[in-house]
Amino acid sequence: MMIIEWINNILYVIQFMIVGSCCFRMKFRINIIRIILIVVSLFVLTVIELHIDKVIIETPVMLLYLFGVMCLVYNEKKRFLSVYTIAMVAMFSLLNLMTDMIVLSAASIINGEVSKNAIHDMFSAGISLLFLLLIGSLIRRNFNKGLRVLTWKNMIIFSLLLVVDSWVALAIGAFAFKEYENNTLYKIMYILVVIGIFIQLAMVIWFMLSREVSREKELITKKYLEEQVQHYSYLENRERETKKFRHDIRRHIHMLATLYQQQGYELVDEYISEIKGKIDQFESRISVDNEIADAIFNKYYKEAEKKDITLRVKGRFPSYCMISAYDLCTILSNLLDNAICAEKECGGREILIECRYTDTDVMIAIENDYDKIVRDKRGKLKTSKRNINNHGFGLENVAECVERNRGDMNIKAENGKFRVLLNLRNIKG
Repeated sequence: MMIIEWINNILYVIQFMIVGSCCFRMKFRINIIRIILIVVSLFVLTVIELHIDKVIIETPVMLLYLFGVMCLVYNEKKRFLSVYTIAMVAMFSLLNLMTDMIVLSAASIINGEVSKNAIHDMFSAGISLLFLLLIGSLIRRNFNKGLRVLTWKNMIIFSLLLVVDSWVALAIGAFAFKEYENNTLYKIMYILVVIGIFIQLAMVIWFMLSREVSREKELITKKYLEEQVQHYSYLENRERETKKFRHDIRRHIHMLATLYQQQGYELVDEYISEIKGKIDQFESRISVDNEIADAIFNKYYKEAEKKDITLRVKGRFPSYCMISAYDLCTILSNLLDNAICAEKECGGREILIECRYTDTDVMIAIENDYDKIVRDKRGKLKTSKRNINNHGFGLENVAECVERNRGDMNIKAENGKFRVLLNLRNIKG
């Protein structure tokens, strides 16, 4: 029986790893030595558990062990791992409570027994593991940030729902075993009800994640539309000023001719310089033959200009660009916003953007100065902005768009220069 308990504990630890890697997208730092250490220490813990009768002692020991395993397996902040460990222990207790009821119901149908033993626990842990694997694989495939995008409000709502569902399952199960002990059909219906509860929990998680992703997309779309409005307002104003200038052009020519005849050459030079400055104002500051990119570049040109930073753009976009407006806005807005902030912090003066294309690809390179690069414990770039709740996802959002366009992103930071190189596919399908 000790071996079975050991296997049950292994399955229990695997549940933590599945949720951590698939649902919370935490990165493993595991190797064969760590695996052996976990398995052996878990065997020792199992032996200790079999000699501890009081739950009040057993629970803290298991909690401390699980926290140690999480610190060993994942490269995350200790505070986050401690909260994660406690929350998952509570969640798995409720989850295993429902799977226990399924196993006990199935066992009573097969052999008429309702007693709980280590083998039943193993089947229960297996069912929980399969459920978490299914949910985890769906989240990993469809939501790049996983459950990290959920707010505390959503987490609390889901936890309350899990508590209610588990106690409902327990109450109905107790009633079934007491009043319908020999009714196989009722027990089958009960199993289907509990399976339905699992499906409900999965759908709630899916709905919450979809809502958060949709809200994020809505914010980016709103930002894109605002930039387009500003760009078209600028074009409209430029057209109006051009018409006004064209209306007075004959008078300007007449004035130049008069000054020239009077040999007022210095006044002619000043007048021509003034006219030239007026004409320069009508020209679009940045144009890469793409309305979306033009709108974004010109918006950030103005922002950079206010901070005494020059935004230089070289190259062109293809006349027929397959990259969606949403993705292009996400990529350029996040990268330019980061570049301007970095330039301001280090007292830089110039941001260089290069756009190139081939028959099948669009290449974008953005280079700026930087003072320091902030990385987390995994070596991953992270925001240096104070409001970490609203910042820090910029490069992740860019990476999602690059992946969606079957491209790649390369980041270089050396000699005081931060350079992002993007290659995006520009073909259908």
